[in-house]
Amino acid sequence: MHFDVDAAAGVAYVTWDQVPVWVETPLTPRPRNTLQVAIHDTGVIELRFQEVDTGLSWCNNMTGFSPGANNRDPGSTHLAFSLPISTGAESLPLRLSAPDQPLLGSTVRLEVSEIPSTALLSTTIVSFTRLRLRLDGLGMPGRFQHVGSDVGLGVAGGNPQASFSFGITNDPTFLGLPIRAQSLSLVPNVNPLGALASNGVELVLGNQ
Repeated sequence: MHFDVDAAAGVAYVTWDQVPVWVETPLTPRPRNTLQVAIHDTGVIELRFQEVDTGLSWCNNMTGFSPGANNRDPGSTHLAFSLPISTGAESLPLRLSAPDQPLLGSTVRLEVSEIPSTALLSTTIVSFTRLRLRLDGLGMPGRFQHVGSDVGLGVAGGNPQASFSFGITNDPTFLGLPIRAQSLSLVPNVNPLGALASNGVELVLGNQ
């Protein structure tokens, strides 16, 4: 393993040269791996592969990086279809949940969690319309709009949680009606728009 710095170019290199794959009973020939990470002072990181052995059925290879410790695994990303990838500080996505059953004549509580500490405010939208619109063009890369903008449940501050409630009529003609909801938090500098959108939640009205 080698570490080199090109000060003039502003690049640091970490190189693994012919590193053998560990096997309890060494194979002949021994599988080897040669790869390099180039870390630029601009923040760009290049992962370079010259030779990576994939001949062993149990030898899985993962491309990526992690700050280590107990940071979460964001799941797999297919590099052929997902580039470019934007990364930032470790954080969990804004999450909306409905802990109460949506029964006729009751009050339903919606809870927003994982609100960043820098959030200015959060709101929740309730709608009869289900959507799936990408919000990349609005400055929210990787986010989706799941509902229409029919009814807002109000604005709340604070973190990491906020609650919103609404009452459901006891009229049986509404039995089985689906209601959708999604939350939004205004978070300065989290992305170009400065806003986060949660997952969508669908509630189907039922009987007591």
